[in-house]
Amino acid sequence: MKLGVLAALDQRIALRYTMPPMTPHETHSYLRHHLTLAGRTDTLFSDDATTLIHQTSRGYPRAINNLALQAPIAAFSTYKTIVDETSTRAAIAEVTTEWRWPHRGRPASSSPGGTATASRLVVAHP
Repeated sequence: MKLGVLAALDQRIALRYTMPPMTPHETHSYLRHHLTLAGRTDTLFSDDATTLIHQTSRGYPRAINNLALQAPIAAFSTYKTIVDETSTRAAIAEVTTEWRWPHRGRPASSSPGGTATASRLVVAHP
């Protein structure tokens, strides 16, 4: 990182590590482990839901966490006791929804240069 504004921060980072994405089996184990830590011993995520979470997150823990937090909410909102593929798809839609940012107090559609969008990410840890 050689950005002028962040040069001081870059100089203070002593160790860097790039974490490879998890495999499908590791994603399943990761979810199971966090559920166990939370005191849950029964099944919460169906196999289809776990597979979809892995595919969508590409095995990256932060994305897995975001989806694994939103999916039970989606399941609960439809009175389901298990997070299935449908609930997971609803969670994916919620986490990855794009919305328009107003530009200088005007609606995004009237902003010069087109519309600005940003991906909504929920940063949390189970």
